[in-house]
Amino acid sequence: MAVHWSWPWGQESSLELETNMGFDFQSTSSSNGQPDSTTVYTYAGSPTRYSWAQDDAFFNNYFTLPTTAWTPSGWLCAPFYAAGSLNGTAMILEIKGGASGRRTYVRHTSGGNGQLYVDDVFKANFAGLTSNNWHFLAIQYDMSSNPWSGRVYLDGAAVTASFTDAQNAETAGSYVMHGFTNGTRATFWGGVIVYNSTADSGEVPRFVTRVAPDADASATVGTWVPSTGSDDFAVTNTNPFNNSTFTQESSPSSSDQCVTEVTNMGTQLGIVPSSIDGITGHTYSSGTGITVNAGVGSGTAYTAGANVVPDAADTTYGFGTAPTDPTGGGAWSSGTTVRFRYKVV
Repeated sequence: MAVHWSWPWGQESSLELETNMGFDFQSTSSSNGQPDSTTVYTYAGSPTRYSWAQDDAFFNNYFTLPTTAWTPSGWLCAPFYAAGSLNGTAMILEIKGGASGRRTYVRHTSGGNGQLYVDDVFKANFAGLTSNNWHFLAIQYDMSSNPWSGRVYLDGAAVTASFTDAQNAETAGSYVMHGFTNGTRATFWGGVIVYNSTADSGEVPRFVTRVAPDADASATVGTWVPSTGSDDFAVTNTNPFNNSTFTQESSPSSSDQCVTEVTNMGTQLGIVPSSIDGITGHTYSSGTGITVNAGVGSGTAYTAGANVVPDAADTTYGFGTAPTDPTGGGAWSSGTTVRFRYKVV
């Protein structure tokens, strides 16, 4: 019961996100969507932030998050800003079942009003989708058993009741995010959080802030060779992410690992946060004949994500999320040195 996946937008283009990070865009043209540093969901003291500016709903512009971010029940949460008018009957957020193809989703109707559908069946109207304001939209859902359920929260408050509809349980699926305004790239998404339990407090607005490793850790095992220079962190912490810099091991063995760390998380965050609900580490890699995973931790303790098998020709995305500090199990502190691990398993 915790944060399963989180994503802070950076300078990556849609092509970079699709090629390296597991996203799938209807179109990778920058005219359909691109990072934006002016209209951002932010807090006082924050480092430079980005949002994702998606094109208007007339052309049905949308993108799909990495499928590994999906969980059968929990919350899909994202702050949004609609510049100008909202498009009538435009999709906003979808949670799609992999086997049935059926969806729980929120769409705009007219005049700032929205609708909730569960299993593609209309359930409720709600208000409050105003333009030119940041809103935190959260869908609480369950597709893990029959019947499915869904409920909508806006800016921390429930705007619908919980509704159900009979449908078989799903074990895989996807999340789809849309442009739903009438202007050019006028829908701004401020980040994404996925929780893996309906018991989590996903309705509470949260910020997702990118931090970058600033040192190599002594826990590294094996012979890792950076593509340039001598530091692994310097070639793996780039913003935007790209596959032109990397570290590599020519003869990997089981339990080899590359570990970098953030020694100044509080400085990078720009504040001492009242709480840190989780830290997600993102990786992308290529390789032959190996299985790997991404882990987040401190000291010698880590929380590892799912195993992935890198492709030899293309980069393969992986992630790991630690909702709490694996050393001791308590809440994360902004003064903790956080370690990001890429491990051969």
